[in-house]
Amino acid sequence: MQPPQFPKAKPVNRDFSDLSLFNGKLFTLERNAYQICRRDPQTAKVERCWSYAAELLQENRRYSQNYGLEEAFIIDADGAWIGVDNNFGARADGEVRPIVWRFAAPEGGWSAKP
Repeated sequence: MQPPQFPKAKPVNRDFSDLSLFNGKLFTLERNAYQICRRDPQTAKVERCWSYAAELLQENRRYSQNYGLEEAFIIDADGAWIGVDNNFGARADGEVRPIVWRFAAPEGGWSAKP
């Protein structure tokens, strides 16, 4: 399901646009759900997810596409880097350059229990 911040949120296909391996855990960038998920590297079972929808889906930061545009992803101890491939489209605020976001790691780090 797309996050509630998405205009006319609807169910969408599960979509991993990138992966990162950090401290023995697999992290997936799930762009249609606007979240990062930590998964067991053997079974791929979801252990915990963190949403970045509140930042990327602010009204002035939205793109006209009906899906997530995040395609680059790296996790480290301090946070996550997420790159947006905007396909030369402008955001609502007129920004047309591709963007790389830096998000701080969650409180307690990426290994924290829910």
